[in-house]
Amino acid sequence: MATNAIKKLRSLLHGCVMGLFTCATNIRQLPEDWDAISSDHPFLSRSFLQHLEVVNPCGQQYYYSIGPQGISLFVTYQHRLNILTYGIGHLALNLTVVGIPCSVSSPGFLIKNDTLEDFKNELGRIQGGVLILNSGFHDLAPHCVCGQTLPTCILKTNGLNFRTYLDSMRSHYRYKIMKSMQRFAEVQITKLDDNSCFSPDFYRLYEQVFDRSDFKLEKLPISFFQQSKSQLTLFEKDNEPLAFCQTKLSERNYYFLFGGIDYNNNHRFDTYFNMLIHIVKSGFEHRVETIDLGQTAEWVKMRLGCTLDPRYLFARHSNPLIHFGIKKGIHLLGYRNQPTKPHVFKGRRK
Repeated sequence: MATNAIKKLRSLLHGCVMGLFTCATNIRQLPEDWDAISSDHPFLSRSFLQHLEVVNPCGQQYYYSIGPQGISLFVTYQHRLNILTYGIGHLALNLTVVGIPCSVSSPGFLIKNDTLEDFKNELGRIQGGVLILNSGFHDLAPHCVCGQTLPTCILKTNGLNFRTYLDSMRSHYRYKIMKSMQRFAEVQITKLDDNSCFSPDFYRLYEQVFDRSDFKLEKLPISFFQQSKSQLTLFEKDNEPLAFCQTKLSERNYYFLFGGIDYNNNHRFDTYFNMLIHIVKSGFEHRVETIDLGQTAEWVKMRLGCTLDPRYLFARHSNPLIHFGIKKGIHLLGYRNQPTKPHVFKGRRK
């Protein structure tokens, strides 16, 4: 299917120089077979990007190129960002960000090896500051300066179900989960069939989380949730909102995107930990290979058995003097927290 998509896309782009990136300024300009190319990357799908274009317009542009190994693509958007988000202090700059414009842990590019140099050259043509977020590899030197960003927390299911997953844990960690679930026994859990019913009361819980975050990027409007095609799950006690989570299912992975918490009741119900337990349990029920619990709160997620998948950021500036300053100060831009890995499971677990 992907091979046929590539052939069709080549015909659509007849006359373009092979190996160079073509830029589209809106989702309607993308080739019809875009989804066949990005099928394993749900946040690069046409529908998801179109959704963001509507609810979070921020100068998105979409680049794609054809090489012998297939199609390469990346997404950029404009954002005024505190570049010391992961460091100390505040320095806001207008940047071109290579990424998904909604703070998910997945990268905003899909680059084949044979177009890597073209990708680097394309980045070099962008004027001003450029920030590449959440890369899983770090082979963009010397064009960009590399630093670490927040890792994403990955739980491999290893073919288990939720019961056998719990049984594989050391007793201390299993006991903590079971005890927390008891606090949630009387909480009503509702999966929305119609996301337009997502209410301002629950959106305010998202705002609570955003306002308390140490790593703010963009704040999403309520329409992002109401018009999304992902799963919204609500947690209530006596009709009072406690929390919600937004998850997305792909063929092999289950993603935790965003959530909201009533911090006034968080300790009473152990809400955040129970929300993560619910997501993990749902992932096992969907029989996926991996459950991606996203970035932040690494220590809590590691207690559920997650491992940390490193993510890198790259920065460059078209002004040589500013770029030199970035190179010297990259240690201020990167994320430096390295939590100790707990021994959650019995014996060795891959």
